Amino acid sequence: MQFSSDDSTSSYGQVVVLRHAQASVLASDYDQLSELGHQQAQRLADYWQAMNQRFAQVFVGTMKRHQQTLAPLHACGLVDNSTSDCSDELNEYDFKAVLRAYQQHEPNDPAWRDNRPLAALKQALLLWSRNQLHGDDLESFADFQIRVARAAKRIAASALSSPKPVLVVTSGGVMSLLLQRALGFEDEALGRINLAIKNTAISEFLISRSGWNLQSFNTLAHLSEPNFAGWHTRV
Repeated sequence: MQFSSDDSTSSYGQVVVLRHAQASVLASDYDQLSELGHQQAQRLADYWQAMNQRFAQVFVGTMKRHQQTLAPLHACGLVDNSTSDCSDELNEYDFKAVLRAYQQHEPNDPAWRDNRPLAALKQALLLWSRNQLHGDDLESFADFQIRVARAAKRIAASALSSPKPVLVVTSGGVMSLLLQRALGFEDEALGRINLAIKNTAISEFLISRSGWNLQSFNTLAHLSEPNFAGWHTRV
């Protein structure tokens, strides 16, 4: 899949949003790509290079998994502008803080007893979106939305002034909020969408003066061949 703008004078822009590659879910530091994660990121870089894909600008979070996913894309020269707009506004919410707040709120949830953290997180995100979880280290859902909205404004402005697509490297929660801008779904749906997004999955948006318009969601063209079936992950 190649993303391009047909007319540099068009009133539309393109934004390609990439979720980071697989993180180190079983390690002491989750915020590192796993061995497979590095392979996923390199595979995407090789695929886009073969497709002669280029981006005018990249916006990226400050987390290590974001930077490590971007590294092979930069190494292949896929971004025209060698400098990145690197901002913590594109960082993921603190899922550990959300889970801690949920455990205090619902200590008897069977998910804790059965060691099903994703089930617990799904419920935690639902309550978080309803402003029913609280903690000293917990960012409110409203604040999360506000900071992502600030980043979205800069991204849209860049896309509208660029003849080539703009790339965003971030996490599933941020991607879900960008999707919300296009589709207008309720806050309570964020958790379900967030947990469905795969590592190195791509969502494409068409930007107009009136807002964000979804073109594709959660695609993995670079991992579509049968020998990459085991590379489809969600952590």
